[in-house]
Amino acid sequence: MSTPRVLSCLAAAITLLAGCSAPAPAPTATPTPHPPAPESVAADLIGTWTLSEPSGHVGELTMLEDGFTYGAACGEVSGTWITLGDAWLGSPGLIDPGCVRDGQLDVPWLTTTERLEAHDSGWLFTDSGGTTTGALNGRLTRGVPAEPTMEAIRPLDANLSPASLTGTWHITWAVSEAMPLAEDTGAPIFGDDDTFLEFRDGDWKSFVDTPGACGSSGRYAELDHGYVVTNTPGMVASIGCPGLQVGSLVTAVRVVGADGAILHLFDSRGRELLRLEPHSSTSG
Repeated sequence: MSTPRVLSCLAAAITLLAGCSAPAPAPTATPTPHPPAPESVAADLIGTWTLSEPSGHVGELTMLEDGFTYGAACGEVSGTWITLGDAWLGSPGLIDPGCVRDGQLDVPWLTTTERLEAHDSGWLFTDSGGTTTGALNGRLTRGVPAEPTMEAIRPLDANLSPASLTGTWHITWAVSEAMPLAEDTGAPIFGDDDTFLEFRDGDWKSFVDTPGACGSSGRYAELDHGYVVTNTPGMVASIGCPGLQVGSLVTAVRVVGADGAILHLFDSRGRELLRLEPHSSTSG
């Protein structure tokens, strides 16, 4: 092979090798932001309604920004309520003694309602399975909210994945408010070994070591994209109890995200309140 031809082949090989150099690094993908929270229809519910129960009883339900009162067949019941998207939860406060049977509130629509949907000139309350628990057939008086009925909710951080609360969890981190007042140093709490949370079938409870009466309880309803509503604890028994006092924290949770197996629970402003890990020995 002649020298010019050799040089020509070498030049071609060098050109090919240059074209096979390492590719440029791919651009780093930016996490897709999560959707905003669903709208709340709380402002549309303010006022006094006729509520028809499946039992046939018809009573007056008045919903204000800071609570409700209801004329049940057994007497008057008052409490608090919260709604977001199609979720609605009510929590009893003052209860007529006649409305307590075997230690439990005997107002079925209030203890089972999780959702609501617009219907004709009013609303339908339903349980988690879609069964109607009550119907708001007509508004007797219309209230005017004095202030926003729900604080705007900050979406989940894009680096976290929306997650479900359902299960039994060990609290591995909590804000300082979870400590008894006398022990609150203002610093977050890490690795508590005693306190657990269970979320199942629309009910939640905190307990120490094993499920029991020493703790808080309430209800919750989950929506898409990690959003959740929780109600005021139905029972609090934290005085003299070991472990963390988390009832007020759970009721403030509005968004839930996961980083692997760890759940991160945030309030409406995006402040992290709790971190949870699966508790395999009691879950299931």
